[in-house]
Amino acid sequence: MSDILGIPVRYYAMVDMAGFAEMIDAMGGVKITINEPIVYGKYNEGLLPAGTRKLSGAEALWYGRSRTNSDDYVRMGRQKCLLNAVAQQADPVTLLNSFERLAAATKRAISTDIPQDLLPALVDLGQKVKGTHIRSLQFVPPLISTADPDWNLIRDKVADALEDRPTAPSRPRPSPARPPARPPARPPARRGRSHSTRSAASNSVTKPSTPL
Repeated sequence: MSDILGIPVRYYAMVDMAGFAEMIDAMGGVKITINEPIVYGKYNEGLLPAGTRKLSGAEALWYGRSRTNSDDYVRMGRQKCLLNAVAQQADPVTLLNSFERLAAATKRAISTDIPQDLLPALVDLGQKVKGTHIRSLQFVPPLISTADPDWNLIRDKVADALEDRPTAPSRPRPSPARPPARPPARPPARRGRSHSTRSAASNSVTKPSTPL
């Protein structure tokens, strides 16, 4: 997988299908909008009618797995819708209310080699996933021939998708307030000269005239 995608894959997480259905039941079901009726079952005995409805774990599994009257690419599209719905609807209240059932189902259904010290980062990642739109990249015709895949093109598309990650829009910074303009400073009075001038004027007025 790492060679195909061109990115390092250090750990794995594997989910058992039956356990996945059990986790959906522990959540209380998952709401899905079905565009066209989906026939399922070994003898086509099952039917998921079109419309928006809450699916049980078994129904959700059939929604994502049935290939009756469709193909693998249609099924892949439904699987994306299902995973997105589960990610958006697994809110904290739902998880807390069904914690024991979810814990039991998860223990039976999931195996992984992710170390425990990375679990806090995964929890943080889960919160970020809930607040954003999940995008996906499908390697299907006409982009990719499944009979003769272009591995270099796959790696290029993966690199482009990772570089095109949306970022939060930057907020415009308010312009700094300009201080009010100050009137130009007046030059300091030259007190020494004024004093001598007043003294001279005073002397000329008060000093008696010299007799001839």
